[in-house]
Amino acid sequence: MQDAKVIEQLLDIYAHSKYNLIGQDTAYRQLFKQYGSKLWFEEAQAKIAKVKTWLEENVAIQKSTKNQVIECLRLLRKRKANDDEVGYKYALKLIKTMFFNNWKSTQQIFFEDTCQIMENCPDDYFLSFTDRRDQADEIDMLHLNHQYFIRHILGIDSKRAWLKRVKENKNLLAEAINKILRHRLKGFYYHWHKEDNSIVETKLEQRCKKCFAFIQLVQNILFEKPERTNYCHCEYVYAEQQNKSRLYILAERSHDDLKDINDVDEQYDKWLKEIKSKDKVQLKCTEIPNPKLVRDMKDKIVDKIAKKIQSERKQLFENVPD
Repeated sequence: MQDAKVIEQLLDIYAHSKYNLIGQDTAYRQLFKQYGSKLWFEEAQAKIAKVKTWLEENVAIQKSTKNQVIECLRLLRKRKANDDEVGYKYALKLIKTMFFNNWKSTQQIFFEDTCQIMENCPDDYFLSFTDRRDQADEIDMLHLNHQYFIRHILGIDSKRAWLKRVKENKNLLAEAINKILRHRLKGFYYHWHKEDNSIVETKLEQRCKKCFAFIQLVQNILFEKPERTNYCHCEYVYAEQQNKSRLYILAERSHDDLKDINDVDEQYDKWLKEIKSKDKVQLKCTEIPNPKLVRDMKDKIVDKIAKKIQSERKQLFENVPD
């Protein structure tokens, strides 16, 4: 069985020795003699050695502590992006032992705060939308208005295939937007809301907490009280409580077509006011084929949503105090 204490010893040895001098360390030789034939030891050492080499080649050479922090965060971010939780843990331990105590207190605080965001927000975005429509099994205005944008992004060529997809009672515009975002970002997209309410709400709250930015596809039907839970409102509340960056994509024809504040239930007042007050990505309608307009809409989602989130996340790792 893997021995956590032995790995802690191994990490400490690597932290206090040059990579190319590890074999000369007495403590290391004793550990290797006792555990070197174990698979778990071999795997742990390989990961630790890889991180140690990277730190020596990219962090130790930096002339300023600010650049050390930037490089350390870059390494940790790569481990998170690769879902390498073990490598992340080893890297964090080596960083704390090798460099952390030499940094200014403001840099230490920045580093720990940024690590907290990385650990708590592995997803770049949470895409909030509704599958509700006025009449089930019919093509609603959302799909009529944005038909050729959806068909182009999702690769739905024939009319027959289009009618089949629309009858699935899914929000195909949200699916198309998610497909665009996923080319650049890692996000959460969840369209199945027919489980037990408490299970769904718990799942949505957990994933909302794990996102860096909250994106909501806005339609007027969001502000109509459903028979069951209004999940889009729940998701907005979770994002607002967590102080997430909140971005909105408008699926109605214009800002002026949004519901009037006097026509919605009072529990939705704050939500609707925020949406009305913010700049939104306006998706122009494509009821007829218009390749240029489709490209423009795609570029707008990339520029105003995906690149904005990428830029905000990047700033987290670069705005290190001097």
